[in-house]
Amino acid sequence: MIIETIGVIALLLGVTGVILNNRKLRVCFLVWFLGTLLTASVHAYAGIWSLFGKDMIFLVLSIEGWYKWGKSEIVLVDSKQRIIDRQAEQISDLARRLLSHRKGESVKATCDVHGDFWYVDDETIVCPRCMSE
Repeated sequence: MIIETIGVIALLLGVTGVILNNRKLRVCFLVWFLGTLLTASVHAYAGIWSLFGKDMIFLVLSIEGWYKWGKSEIVLVDSKQRIIDRQAEQISDLARRLLSHRKGESVKATCDVHGDFWYVDDETIVCPRCMSE
């Protein structure tokens, strides 16, 4: 009876881990770790060594996932911030040029993201590829 209870708890933890993973929440690896720890104990107790070995691999993979997702979140946030900072700098540069040019003159600007050249003449035009992203 206790083995069945442990199995049901492990099942619920496994399903919860998948749901959390689908929502891209890092805590899924912790939930999977706990669920796999329970199934590993059941498999070791029952002497099912092939499944115990699989459980040990999944334990290591859940630890690896926890660390890799932690690093990627930082890198992802940092790279998004750099893109936002670069685009803000572009807009600021264009605004300075627009404010300083005389009516009827074209202002040449370059998109730092795509390298495209575009011109402004009495109206604001932005890089069409940046707008579509």
